[in-house]
Amino acid sequence: WKMSTPAVNHSLPIVLPEAPIFERLRESLGVFSSNDAAHDPELAQLGGLLEDTTSLLVMPLVSGSELRALLFAHMKESGRVGMNEMELARTVANQAAIALENARLYEAVRQDYVDVIQALAGAVDARDHYPREHSNRVSLYGVAIARHLRMDEPFIEAVQFLSHLANVGDA
Repeated sequence: WKMSTPAVNHSLPIVLPEAPIFERLRESLGVFSSNDAAHDPELAQLGGLLEDTTSLLVMPLVSGSELRALLFAHMKESGRVGMNEMELARTVANQAAIALENARLYEAVRQDYVDVIQALAGAVDARDHYPREHSNRVSLYGVAIARHLRMDEPFIEAVQFLSHLANVGDA
């Protein structure tokens, strides 16, 4: 096996066309392997996506019992996928699925955090409109100062959100 990064002729991610193979993989959460991708009837609808591919291995990226994505391993040369390669591909697919799930969970928690801050700021605004204007100015100045100091984006985001809580204790 040789590892290479193929030239990409289109932007990623690619929305795959409807094909029976994808429905089968979605239902079974199994692995698909072909040693003759150009003539495999299950891959006929994929057309140009498998250009220059002789052998193909498709691994599901699963979170819980839900298919999140598919990992494609293309080979230009004809070759059979052995047990070692299959286990390595399964390990890579499992690690990628975990990373995707972690990113999804992080974004969900982050959004909940933003919602709580907005709700608290909204409660203060309901009592008095001055804090809202003040919080917005504090946020603008804080973000400008943080950018000027070349702070990283997570820090800048924290300044932006937390500045809206400056007047919560005054309410």
